[in-house]
Amino acid sequence: MSRSSSGAAVLIFAFVLLTAGCESLTGFLFYPQTQYLQTPQRYGLEWQDVELVAKDGTRLRNWYLPARGEQRGRILFLHGNGENISTHLNAVAWLPDEGYAVFLLDYRGYGQSDGAPLLPSVFQDIQAAHHWLQQESSATPLILLGQSIGGALGLTYAARWRGELPQFDTIVIESAPASLPQVAREAMAANWLTWLLQAPTFLLPSAYDPEKTVGDLDSGRVLLMHGSKDRIVDVGHLQQLEQVLPNAEVYQYEEGHIRGFADADVREAVLRFIQTKGPAPIAGP
Repeated sequence: MSRSSSGAAVLIFAFVLLTAGCESLTGFLFYPQTQYLQTPQRYGLEWQDVELVAKDGTRLRNWYLPARGEQRGRILFLHGNGENISTHLNAVAWLPDEGYAVFLLDYRGYGQSDGAPLLPSVFQDIQAAHHWLQQESSATPLILLGQSIGGALGLTYAARWRGELPQFDTIVIESAPASLPQVAREAMAANWLTWLLQAPTFLLPSAYDPEKTVGDLDSGRVLLMHGSKDRIVDVGHLQQLEQVLPNAEVYQYEEGHIRGFADADVREAVLRFIQTKGPAPIAGP
């Protein structure tokens, strides 16, 4: 989950859990912001506005950052549950200089994208971005990079929702919850105002949880990253994902939630992983 989750949001979520249907509850896993707070211009990056239309007709507005110099790979970036691509841009702004083109997807309801985020509809948004990136170029490796809930969505999408589109050559996941109902319960348990209201979180559908879906994953290489000081998604979720993805590489860093790419050593470790074919052991700090 992202830092924008607040006590007020948790209270609203608790109320809706008691009054809404199960599928509609998934909307309260998302906290979109419509206003852009910055653009890639702040980082001196070239960029394109890309408009997509999801399978159900929802219009999506996104950003594409071309690689600088020779392109080494294409990255589909799935951000966390708060704000929009403008506030998550700093996580990937360093990648074009390393030769990687990056597609930043704003799910429905985020930024200038239409609609409202619900599951499973959001998987249509990911599929539309995947399709566009595949058509743009197929000569370089295709990489999925997901943070927080974006990591959870990415794993489930790659395992169950990509249809006939090609698999990702590499998947890099940072600070992802293994279970969406579980992380909701943990968020409520951490707030004394909502501690007694944890029970309704069991109404959240668990069909989209990575720990239940990744058994169908056929992408070859997966890197799971997590901060040991994460107070938003506990590092225990990393251990749960390790159990269901025994062949994944694991990297722990000594920072908080989705703070890995602020560290040059973490960025270098990720580059080594995505640039290496076959097993690429990574030693954490």
